[in-house]
Amino acid sequence: MKSKFCILIIGISLINTFATSQVYTPKGSLVPDTEIRPEQLTSYDIAYIMQDMAVSYPNAMIIGNPTTTYNCHAYAWYVSEGGTPPVWMGLTTNPTPIYWNDGSYVETTERGNGLKVSYDNLPYNGNDMDNHSAITTAENGIFISKWGAYPLVRHTKDYTPYTYSSLHYFKKNTPPLSLSGSATLCLNSSATYTINNFPPNATVTWSQSSNLQPVSGSGASKVYKGIANGAGWIEATVNGITASRFNVWVGPPQITSVTGPTKIRAGGPATFTCDYAGGESIIWKALGGSPTIYIYPDMHSADLVYLYNGTWNVTAKVTNQCGSQSQTQSITVTGGYDNNGPPCLTCPDVGLYSSAYPNPAGNILNIEIDGEAGAQTKSMEEQTITGSKTIRQDVTYDVRLYDGMGTLLRRATVKSGKVEFDVSNLADGIYYLHIYDGINEKPEMTQIIVQH
Repeated sequence: MKSKFCILIIGISLINTFATSQVYTPKGSLVPDTEIRPEQLTSYDIAYIMQDMAVSYPNAMIIGNPTTTYNCHAYAWYVSEGGTPPVWMGLTTNPTPIYWNDGSYVETTERGNGLKVSYDNLPYNGNDMDNHSAITTAENGIFISKWGAYPLVRHTKDYTPYTYSSLHYFKKNTPPLSLSGSATLCLNSSATYTINNFPPNATVTWSQSSNLQPVSGSGASKVYKGIANGAGWIEATVNGITASRFNVWVGPPQITSVTGPTKIRAGGPATFTCDYAGGESIIWKALGGSPTIYIYPDMHSADLVYLYNGTWNVTAKVTNQCGSQSQTQSITVTGGYDNNGPPCLTCPDVGLYSSAYPNPAGNILNIEIDGEAGAQTKSMEEQTITGSKTIRQDVTYDVRLYDGMGTLLRRATVKSGKVEFDVSNLADGIYYLHIYDGINEKPEMTQIIVQH
């Protein structure tokens, strides 16, 4: 602060020793050069200041009385955030760089209500004594700041006794609140749950589902016990802000269902899906039929390819640290081979409008497309209707062969007839034949085994 603002303060009979105040940034750093100062303005001083403001800055809106108990830095960074009692920051130096140097605030190009504004120059070393702090308002370019021992003022950013050529805006660096802890609790066991990024001296309210019981703890951590099996949750509200709900499963997993086809032709993939809750791992097991099993990355589904006729069982076993649960479904395989017979290399895998053979394939994979049959299988929603006459779609089939990683290996287009894919140079394993008809979003899919 310069000119008459400094002179007025110097002219007042100041107390030489003040009570040091311990003010901390949101990150917990001690703000230096911070003191609790008594009121040193007399009624005469206050009258003089108000008269001087009316003459020198008639367009400034005074919203707080002159006082020596707090200054611009204290108002912007501490008092406006609810800090009490009021303090004076920076009698000998500018202490505000601690607020951004410790990460409590970050400089921003945003403009809006409640930002902190530093009138200091680069590199923010606090040695420029012609410095100032203010806060923004909802009105663009309008600030609120305390002018030394002068009043608290609402003003335009450039209507001030301070140098305003270098303004820097800061917003509070507030990491999101979150909860951490065990996602699974066994019945009557306990675990500790912690609020991440918990601010200092914050108030917190914990809440939980009915199958979880608080045992101990307060503040940033709390211990909970599982008292009933099933899905549960924990929430923490910190200074009025609720952290994301943390889901907790109590007890062994529960399988809702295992679904899949009850009948299938040999050589084609049978997709089974297990709906479950509370599981940490799942094992798919085929009891009989010796199928090849491909498990999807999400573990909820698996493709099974059978070559032998019969009725077989498919079991999904879901496990967590508290136990496991299994569920089984049966499937009947036809069009394949008896258990005591040799593998059939010519039996086609028949789809709605295609057949692929041999499967397993060693050299040439034949795909036959029946365009007429395909047109007849379209649902009414997939056909064009004019009056009572059905007009067939002119369908072109896009035939693709993928490996298990989703890499496209072969591709051809055809309206009807036969497509041949040379698979002689492919490694033994499971591949996937996709046939798109250009109308349905999902292709007709067949699992192909390459075996040399």
